[in-house]
Amino acid sequence: MVTNVQEELRLDDGTRKILFHPCFPNTCLVEEATHYTFDFCQKKAPYGEFSINQWWMDRKTLYPDRGNRTKTNYEPIIRYWWALCRRHRTNEQKDILENFILVRLLPYIRSNGAKDVFQDAVPPQKNVEGISRQAFIFQLDQMLQASRDQELDWVQFHHRTADCLGPPEYDLEINELYNQFCKELFEEGRQAIERYGKDGIIIAERKWTQWLNFFSRRKGHEQEKKVLDILSYECRAAFHQCYSAVWCELLRALDKKYNWSDEEYYFHRIWHTELRLPSDRPEESYFHLFHGHVFGLHPAAADFISTQTGAEMVGDVLKGEDDQPFRRMLHGLLVAIHAYQDRRETYADSRRNASSKPVF
Repeated sequence: MVTNVQEELRLDDGTRKILFHPCFPNTCLVEEATHYTFDFCQKKAPYGEFSINQWWMDRKTLYPDRGNRTKTNYEPIIRYWWALCRRHRTNEQKDILENFILVRLLPYIRSNGAKDVFQDAVPPQKNVEGISRQAFIFQLDQMLQASRDQELDWVQFHHRTADCLGPPEYDLEINELYNQFCKELFEEGRQAIERYGKDGIIIAERKWTQWLNFFSRRKGHEQEKKVLDILSYECRAAFHQCYSAVWCELLRALDKKYNWSDEEYYFHRIWHTELRLPSDRPEESYFHLFHGHVFGLHPAAADFISTQTGAEMVGDVLKGEDDQPFRRMLHGLLVAIHAYQDRRETYADSRRNASSKPVF
């Protein structure tokens, strides 16, 4: 049974609060933290040999849009991430400022366009071509059983998920236009934040709104719209970086409060933080396993752990004996991703066919 839990956690964000001790008037207490409130879901979940207390944040509390900009977990995640940047004195770095700009533009993005760049839309819960979600999970479990011993390394998983979900390769013209948009958005945005603090984000918001009004609402401008879609996807990826960084801190806070087992801690680390390694490519600092996404926020990963075989494969990873179970889990996730994409495309085709039927 899923339980909704609201946690007010005292997290070290670099601030200092001086309080007088209630019993000793001449004694001061220095509190090195601020309270942040997050909404979680929690349940007891079996993963192979282990039964763990699984924590997560409902997607509905995370992604703001133009119709609802007050998602309960979006603001505390961004505020705490920015506080962490100040604490570590990285808040003036170019990449951090650009990430801040992108994540603050998230409520205004072209959501459907972003999901075309990298597919992570939640599929419908209703039947698709007569197949219920329960039947879909059963079919997926059979596929996972049949391929359980197959493996993928990090690089193979990265490339094969890109082939399936995106992001795609773009031609030179789109790349040049993208660089032009980035230069205009980030240079003006960084200068405003450096001058006015985080309130300077309004300059980037105005620029973004101008682009949306000029390009999105007019016919043509297909290349400009494609660039806005790419940037919209990067806004979501920027939020996932913030989400991952905050979860690194939440792991310690929740572990301390609830005395997690080693398996519980490890599960939440691989499920809610972005997995990356130092890259050997000169144009990037890190190799991102899942293209700026985290497993815990992708619908295909939710399908994977909803199957008995997928849960058992995760349980094998939690044993921590060697790397083989992790490589097998990556292959299982790829199977789930292909199944997710097939179900999504089948649903889209059925909607197109229904809309094309003549009405008498």
